[in-house]
Amino acid sequence: NLQLLKGDIIPLNPVVKFESGDFNRDVFWSIADRAIARVENNTLNLLEGGVTTLSATSKADPTLSQSIILRVAVPIQAITTTTASSIVVTHAGSGKAGFEEGGLLTAGFKGITSLTLDATGNLYCTDLNNHAIRKLLVDE
Repeated sequence: NLQLLKGDIIPLNPVVKFESGDFNRDVFWSIADRAIARVENNTLNLLEGGVTTLSATSKADPTLSQSIILRVAVPIQAITTTTASSIVVTHAGSGKAGFEEGGLLTAGFKGITSLTLDATGNLYCTDLNNHAIRKLLVDE
């Protein structure tokens, strides 16, 4: 399984190794759900969040095939909840992608993936695309 983010563009470099020891890079690509991802010119484009399967099949020997499950996440820029009356309440983040420090509602994130509290009650989040663990500061 491989976790990727919506909007990622990934070059693919296939190598097929035959029992004879020969190598070949010519493959047919297929994707189970083209609404989630597409492959064109050995490039994987991630279009939407979801789960799909990417397969490569040798053009020289169609019995040689390999697949991988892709989990495409949609980056989260803010922490929100929805009330019983369908009102969205923002608890942290401006909703815009970025790496801005600040209070809970002004900070910028690029892909919140998890939250945790430490023993003293400080709230932290992982900010995937900024490659950071962020401490959320309460607005004063």
